[in-house]
Amino acid sequence: MKFLPTLVGLKKNVYDLKEFINITKRADVKSIRIKKNEKNQVKFKVRCSKYLYTLVLNDPSKAKKLRESLPHTIEPVEIKKSGKK
Repeated sequence: MKFLPTLVGLKKNVYDLKEFINITKRADVKSIRIKKNEKNQVKFKVRCSKYLYTLVLNDPSKAKKLRESLPHTIEPVEIKKSGKK
């Protein structure tokens, strides 16, 4: 029995800010999500046709500047942290 690879689990971490900005300007970007967690980290997640690219920033001022420099073609979705379960 053969299993076909699914595109759901393909993730890549990006560590370079300029590379991440170039990814957000691509034509195959489907969505942009911004998630803030309790450690004062801000995660930017960009869903493209094949991969989910993630950039983690520890500096809130850099995160704010990146948020402003995102392309206006796709509106980013802010994900609030949920309560403890």
